[in-house]
Amino acid sequence: MFILQSKGWSLEKTLPNSFEDFFNKSEVIYEEDGEERKFTLTYLQYFEEKLDQLTSYEQSVSDRTFKDIAALASLLNHPELKLRKRLFISDESAFIRLFEGFDFKQISNIIETMMQNK
Repeated sequence: MFILQSKGWSLEKTLPNSFEDFFNKSEVIYEEDGEERKFTLTYLQYFEEKLDQLTSYEQSVSDRTFKDIAALASLLNHPELKLRKRLFISDESAFIRLFEGFDFKQISNIIETMMQNK
């Protein structure tokens, strides 16, 4: 798997009565077997407020925010997600399982390599 891009953003309301502004979206674009693929993770912003309680992520690990690397980390931690294009997480226990045991320190090496190969 060759990582091409990893980014994230907060969703904004498109309609006045929508709940979109409560969610973050994280996306990773990668190449595998000569084919470009994209995986998108959408999750509650609330989880980022409790990151230190829910995951081992530390901001000092990378100069990027959690939403910039969340899809990449979940894909690396659960390779079976390569079979999916998107994942929506609104349950705290599912969010915890997604990153359980993942070493976020490896992300900085991946990001550095990705930037060198651009």
